[in-house]
Amino acid sequence: PGTSDASSCFGDSVPSLIATGTNIQWYSDAGLTTPVFTGDTFATGDVAEGTYTYFATSNSIGCGESSADSATLTINSLPSAPSTTDASNCFGSATGSLTASGTNIQWYSDVALTTFVFNGDSFAPVDSSVGTYTYYATQTDSATGCVSAADSATLTINALPSAPVSSDTTVVYGNPVPYLTATGSNVQWYSDLALTALEATGNNFSTGDTAVGSYTYYATQSDSVTGCESSATSATLTILPGAPTATGTSSCEGDSVPSLSATG
Repeated sequence: PGTSDASSCFGDSVPSLIATGTNIQWYSDAGLTTPVFTGDTFATGDVAEGTYTYFATSNSIGCGESSADSATLTINSLPSAPSTTDASNCFGSATGSLTASGTNIQWYSDVALTTFVFNGDSFAPVDSSVGTYTYYATQTDSATGCVSAADSATLTINALPSAPVSSDTTVVYGNPVPYLTATGSNVQWYSDLALTALEATGNNFSTGDTAVGSYTYYATQSDSVTGCESSATSATLTILPGAPTATGTSSCEGDSVPSLSATG
């Protein structure tokens, strides 16, 4: 009879072996001593990884049994799950990419692997809200087409800490200039609202300003676990003018009376 081989991946449904002929008889050995099935389509019952060879004959009434043709069932092993790497970022920052090492990587958004989202080693999810997002990556054996079990990779978008609490301060010119202070963790001070010019770190900030005027600075705090930096709160140092310099004067009775003067 004419036979055809069959193959499957471990865990998938196992195909039947098929022979074309008359009164097909299947054997498990080349010596044709162990019959296992009669009929064109033979479901072997094999489920373990491996290669299984069976032998089929046909039998015409009055002519006897033919020689055998072999048919091979191959149940291919699955590749191992790919190796994945998690990613994290702070809310509002660019989303990090999840990566997987393997061949023909495919990403899914569910553990049942029903919702395909991306093909490739490096996957940048579109998630942007604070939270934890888990994806699943498989790899495919290019020779057998068998798909591995999945390994998970997690994207964490961390919340930003609240802005630190700061207070303004005022001093009269000529007196010691006090610190600006902010209550928070890992406080950083900037001289611009865009937070590009870092001036100092720490809860207390000596600005170095001494001239009369108002000076505004911006303080943030950072989460010691995630490293995420908060929005900024402002603190203003105001240096007020000091007392004017006044001079006394005198005159004699009957003379014109001079003006008092003050410099300031």
